[in-house]
Amino acid sequence: TILLYDGTLGFFKSKKQIWLSILAILIFIIFVVFPPLLLLLYPWRRFQRLLSNFRLHRPGLIIFMDTFQGCYKDGSNGTRDCRCFSAFYFILRIVGCVIYVLLGCNIFSHFSVQLSVQAVDTISILILLYLKPYKNSLYNNLDITILLDCILIASLNTNSSIIRNLSSASVVEMWLFIALGLPLL
Repeated sequence: TILLYDGTLGFFKSKKQIWLSILAILIFIIFVVFPPLLLLLYPWRRFQRLLSNFRLHRPGLIIFMDTFQGCYKDGSNGTRDCRCFSAFYFILRIVGCVIYVLLGCNIFSHFSVQLSVQAVDTISILILLYLKPYKNSLYNNLDITILLDCILIASLNTNSSIIRNLSSASVVEMWLFIALGLPLL
C-alpha cells in the first residue's frame, strides 16, 4: 500500500469526517499527549499551584502521581529531583511510533530507520548513565540492560538482509532470539 495524499479524494468535505477527525484529535490529546505532559510537569511546584487554582490537585491525583513517581529520586538527601523522568518512557514510545510510521510510509529506507532507533536508544542510555534517576541502583542497571538489548535487536535486524545470504545466518538468528527473550527473564 502507498500512503500518499491523493488530490482527487475529498477530505473534510462531509460533516461526518469533520466530527470523526475532531474526535480522533481529542482522543489523541487525552490519551497520548496529556499523560506524559502531566508526568513531566507535575514535580514542579508552580504546576502544582496551577492545578490547585483550578481545583484539580486532589488526593486521587496525588496518589496516582506518587504511584508513577515513587521509584525516582525526589531531590532529598542532596540528590537531583528526577521525578519528571517518569514521562521519559512515554516520550520514547511516541518517538518510536513516529520512527516506525515513517518506515511504514516508505519515506526513509529500512536501514536509516533502524539506525535512528539505535541512535535514540544510545541517547537514552547516555541520559540514564548521567542522571541515574532511580532510588535503587538495580533499576538503573536494568534499564540500561534493556536499552542495550534494544540496540542489539535493532542492529541484528538491520543486518539481517545482508546476513541471510551468508552461511552464518542461523547463528545470527539464534542471537536474535536470545536478545528477544532476554527481557522476559
